[in-house]
Amino acid sequence: MILDEVLSAVQDDWVAEVEIYSLCLEAMSEEAGHDPDPVDVRAAAIEVAAGGVEQGLLVAGDLTRSGFVAWDLSPQESVARLREAWLGAAHPDVDWGEVAWFDSTEAGDARAGQSTSHS
Repeated sequence: MILDEVLSAVQDDWVAEVEIYSLCLEAMSEEAGHDPDPVDVRAAAIEVAAGGVEQGLLVAGDLTRSGFVAWDLSPQESVARLREAWLGAAHPDVDWGEVAWFDSTEAGDARAGQSTSHS
């Protein structure tokens, strides 16, 4: 599951939306046997990111000189901001951090530990 891959990756470092897009592109390309439409990949990536935030596994924020700073928003507000920013971007495959960076919550850390121990 792509969300589990994101949770595993965020154990090492914060994850940008570009990385979620890339994971979706890879999975969708393998499934279809060709490169999918970038708009479809963006839709899948938004759903992965939004799902992680809504489930309390990921928190969205910005990367600053002092590190990751979570948005001071509810999960629902974070998802709305994420969707608006990504859908409003000039291209579906946005630049690093153009939309958001993600960090894991305690629940996300716990799930990542479970998913990696069963691989």
